[in-house]
Amino acid sequence: MDPILETDQYKFAMAEAGWPLREETFYYSHRKGGPHLLPVDVKEYIKGIFHIWQNGGLIKISDDIKYNLAEVSGLHVGAWFEHFYNLKNPFDKLTIKTIPKGSWFYDRDPVFTVTGPSFLLSWLEPQILQLHYRIQVATLAAKGLLDEKVNRINMLTCNGQKTIVEEALETVRSLGYEVPEMEMHVQSDTYMINVESRVRQLIDAVGGGAHRLFEVGLRAATCGEQHDLTLMACKKAGLTSTSDTFGAIAYNMRAVGTMGHEHVQRFGSDEVAYNAMADRLPGSIFCLLDTYDTYESGFPAARDLMARQPERKHVIRFDSGNIVKQFQDAVHYFDFGSLKESGYNARYCLEDGWNLTKTVEIEKIINRRRHTRDYKNPWFRFDPNNVLYGYGGFITNCGWTSMTRDRVAAVWKLTQTGDTPTMKFGSADGKGKESIPGKPILWVMLNRCMASKMPKSIVAQKGEDLTKRYGDLYQKAYESEPLAIPYESPYIVPVGIDNEQPNAYSDATKILRHSLYEKKLKTIRRSKEKWQ
Repeated sequence: MDPILETDQYKFAMAEAGWPLREETFYYSHRKGGPHLLPVDVKEYIKGIFHIWQNGGLIKISDDIKYNLAEVSGLHVGAWFEHFYNLKNPFDKLTIKTIPKGSWFYDRDPVFTVTGPSFLLSWLEPQILQLHYRIQVATLAAKGLLDEKVNRINMLTCNGQKTIVEEALETVRSLGYEVPEMEMHVQSDTYMINVESRVRQLIDAVGGGAHRLFEVGLRAATCGEQHDLTLMACKKAGLTSTSDTFGAIAYNMRAVGTMGHEHVQRFGSDEVAYNAMADRLPGSIFCLLDTYDTYESGFPAARDLMARQPERKHVIRFDSGNIVKQFQDAVHYFDFGSLKESGYNARYCLEDGWNLTKTVEIEKIINRRRHTRDYKNPWFRFDPNNVLYGYGGFITNCGWTSMTRDRVAAVWKLTQTGDTPTMKFGSADGKGKESIPGKPILWVMLNRCMASKMPKSIVAQKGEDLTKRYGDLYQKAYESEPLAIPYESPYIVPVGIDNEQPNAYSDATKILRHSLYEKKLKTIRRSKEKWQ
């Protein structure tokens, strides 16, 4: 087993096109569904992830790891890969700041941050995000709301998931909460039948074109064992492409990858980020549109690259906002003019909570419009094979449990690359997908009687002292005693705090966010001047 391959394929592509040894900072958070209980010691949890890196695992594959990676994904990697592969203890390269085990946290709080080499932090993402399930089990159990039937505790997908539930419930009991014993059964065969059924429905929805679909559910799974079952069921149903690099090798599938927001954030603009990957990697690249602004920045930067390299058949990837509308607008934007006249046809990738209903909707739009007889119409002879779909939780969860990653919107986001703060803006309504920049430090309120007038938590920056403004009302959350927030108390949104932003930003964080917003606008203005 080569543990370094246990992540999404695009992590290697982004490292190859970026700065894999550069120091960066990422943070973990839930955007909604709170408050939440943290049932793990984060440092020990992450150390446990890297434990397999040192000691090997269960499945033996070829010693020529670079050959395996190239064979399964077509990606050839450089010296940085050997550097990380030969590390004795990658965990020692990390600096972790976290709230303590047993603490409660609110929506959008940076629960913990990790600073270290870029590739290691990027590599961690799928296994960090799998923490969402353990947190949800613990939270519902502590609130007395965990129901073994409603939450499918009595029907678990695998032994790995069962172990997670058992450990979470034991932790909650150790924290002093009363949790009844629960009946748990593993029903892997039933789970795989459900996954296979969903995949067959998706393949039917695209007229049997399984080559247009790929699976991206590693980060939506509860554990690696569950995702192994997912891939076996997918392959049986006829879907043979996955983002899981190791899973692709283990089950003779094809590893595929797109582009992540972290890549675009590193370069500070869509144009530079797209070019960086296109200049480093052969073949097609996926242009992720929404890091800064889908229409104002993503569209024109992607079209500029495609106009210069029509033979490479680059792909446009949507990820937030009204994707159905964006897709239709994109067809008119990309499939006309000089691109159309040169015989170029854009390709499109649709993800972000994609499911059967959305797939059917897009397929109906394509089939209804492509039969136009107007050769000047961008839909004229539109080829459905140019539309690709990526599915995460819809396949991996397959309706099995309500405790999904989407339910809490668990995220792992880049905040700083080198000395440069960065953030994702996104195209979702209400700024719902914006991330935190810089070196965030979480402060929490001590005097609970003030909760109706002031925010319960404040996202500050490293080195910022809130006691100068708030006195002893707040304390730093990291490395403190467990934060015993009473979940029974309804959260009253303070004056000046957005309903989707239950915590507040400190002065330093506000200034940093404003400067990055201004930087985004300047970049867009320069781009418009260039492409006019």
